[in-house]
Amino acid sequence: MKRLTQREALEMGLARFYTGKKCIHGHDSERYTLSGECVKCNNERARRQQQLRSEKMKINKLARETAQ
Repeated sequence: MKRLTQREALEMGLARFYTGKKCIHGHDSERYTLSGECVKCNNERARRQQQLRSEKMKINKLARETAQ
């Protein structure tokens, strides 16, 4: 995979780019051009947020059912 800077990727109109450097969490993956965020970090964060939403929905559903 070709190594690019974020600026080069922006100029080329790419959505993602690869620096060849690990992120602060140790992932060696592509980064998003607009945010500079590591793709793997983004996926992990989205998974955690979905888990939290799911847990909140379960709690709210239980609260509604017991309130009736």
